[in-house]
This record gives sequence, structure tokens and C-alpha cells, in this order.
Amino acid sequence: MPSRKTTKAAAAAAARMPSIPKELVDQFVTGPMSAEAVLNRPGFPGGSLV
Repeated sequence: MPSRKTTKAAAAAAARMPSIPKELVDQFVTGPMSAEAVLNRPGFPGGSLV
């Protein structure tokens, strides 16, 4: 039996979601990705834990 990948209700809900600013997405993508990078970044509370 064929099925839809997304329902009409899901598509309608996605259309109502606010857009995410490109600048915010860029910060997530280019920011620190490893635990060591996060813990050792300047301004991290508690200083270097590694």
C-alpha cells in the first residue's frame, strides 16, 4: 500500500514554523564541535577542565 512521506498536517505545521536566521545556523556549523574545543574555548565558565 503506498504511503506519504509527510502528512498534510505535518506540512502545514512546518509551514507555520518560523525561519531560522542564516547567521544563527552559521554559528552552529562553524562553532566548536568537540568536547575539548568547548571546554577550552575562551570565556567558558570554570576554565579548562582537560
